[in-house]
Amino acid sequence: MAYTRLRAAAIITAMSIVSGAVAGTLVGLIFEFATGGFTHPIFRREVYMVGQLGAMYGGILGVILGPAAAFGFLRRVPIGRLFGQTIIGAVCGGLLGLGIEEGLHVRDLGTDFVMIIGGGVIGFSVAAARLWWRSRDLTQRTAARALADERLN
Repeated sequence: MAYTRLRAAAIITAMSIVSGAVAGTLVGLIFEFATGGFTHPIFRREVYMVGQLGAMYGGILGVILGPAAAFGFLRRVPIGRLFGQTIIGAVCGGLLGLGIEEGLHVRDLGTDFVMIIGGGVIGFSVAAARLWWRSRDLTQRTAARALADERLN
């Protein structure tokens, strides 16, 4: 019994790291594409560094946020839906944070990271809250349907 829980925790943690790294890489590469980083026929070395940096920070945030959400309030949500929608939320939030930072015309490297990472965390949180809300409604409907079926029998 304890071995199964430990195995599940290890799998969820590994999947959280991978999904965070994927989200971070996507934000980094979209950022590089938006700023003209892919204009040269042979991609510059900085493009790969932006992707690696995004993967590193995304993986760190994934190992922190992923298991907390998966074992916390999203334990009844299917794993694929959990990671798929939170990746999309984190990427959209990171890009929105980048857009807000660009709109403010702040040219400080530290502000870039704060806005992108903060936006990614907020996007992850919004996606997780939406998943929780939908799973809560689904659980209530399933319980009501089971109660109605029990009354019919």
